[in-house]
Amino acid sequence: MARKAVVRQYSHVKAAADAQKKVSKTSSSEVITYPHAVRKGSVQVTIYRINNPARGEVFEVTWFKEGKRSRKAFRDPAEALKHASETAKALDSGKGESLALGGADDRAFPRAC
Repeated sequence: MARKAVVRQYSHVKAAADAQKKVSKTSSSEVITYPHAVRKGSVQVTIYRINNPARGEVFEVTWFKEGKRSRKAFRDPAEALKHASETAKALDSGKGESLALGGADDRAFPRAC
């Protein structure tokens, strides 16, 4: 009797874990489950799929740089995957400082150092 109560008590935890592994398709018809890890060398960038009642469906890209977690949210899963790949490549090649820069600033940064 006590075992059935424990199973019922924790069955919502398994259901929540199963709900967390969500599936979507990218434009290349590749099936992705979330959370999705993009790896390049020793770097891992993770994409989470978040359903927020206020904001709707959001794909959040997270990575660690110098011990701090950074995040960026996207509405389109293909854009999130593209950003995750670019970020992982930049962090692996040592260009993590220029992730927040763009355009001419990105090209001028190495010359300024």
